[in-house]
Amino acid sequence: MKKTILLFAISLFCASNAALQAQGFMDDGKMSFELGYVNKQFVTDFGRDGVFHENLFGDEDKFLHGMQLGMFYHPTYKTSEHLGIGLRTGLAYEQYFASGETMGYDRFLEGDIYIPINGCVVIPFLDDKADISLHAGVNMNCIIYGELSSGDRLGKWGNIVSWLTGDAYWAYNNRYYKAESLNYGEDGWPKRVNFAYEFGLTFRYDNFYLRGTYSRGLTNHNFYRGEHENYKTRERKLTITIGFTI
Repeated sequence: MKKTILLFAISLFCASNAALQAQGFMDDGKMSFELGYVNKQFVTDFGRDGVFHENLFGDEDKFLHGMQLGMFYHPTYKTSEHLGIGLRTGLAYEQYFASGETMGYDRFLEGDIYIPINGCVVIPFLDDKADISLHAGVNMNCIIYGELSSGDRLGKWGNIVSWLTGDAYWAYNNRYYKAESLNYGEDGWPKRVNFAYEFGLTFRYDNFYLRGTYSRGLTNHNFYRGEHENYKTRERKLTITIGFTI
């Protein structure tokens, strides 16, 4: 029954899109590639004791920095010659890097999947050669892996030790670092899935565009749940990308 309802909803959506395109109220839908910079930070509200900003490892006022690469789809409905409304969705991969001293780690890597669902208001100019658009909506981030090195430098013997012990090591600058998987979802670690609201601005000229997006988490990661149940830890993220429409 659920599959039947889902197939009916998809068919209805495709049919309505086709009808709107035939009447000239909607464009064919544009696909685009995006590449850019992304950072995120975790913010914990301690109530009267203030707010604490940190990366994943308790480094105050630090960020996790990374890059984003993805493909997006954004059809636009023409409400008039000078205004349009549309949808923005897609799929992107985010890779984060960090290093720090609070937890004694040397290298950190994390891979995320990012899926946004946004509504857009598009203001075209220069005879539709360019436009400015405002977008807002929700997104989901899902962490697919995360590892950090413990500073266990093994020099040129890294391959031999790795083979003997069965442990995983990174090779970096001819040194080997022991890789340790992170315990996402456990005490003090963020949950694997994060939901957030987001908003941003895009400037497009011809097939190229520049986009900036800020998001604020809806998911409470409970970093300090053992100390006080009312402390809430949420993620915030800034993304700046360049894109090419095909």
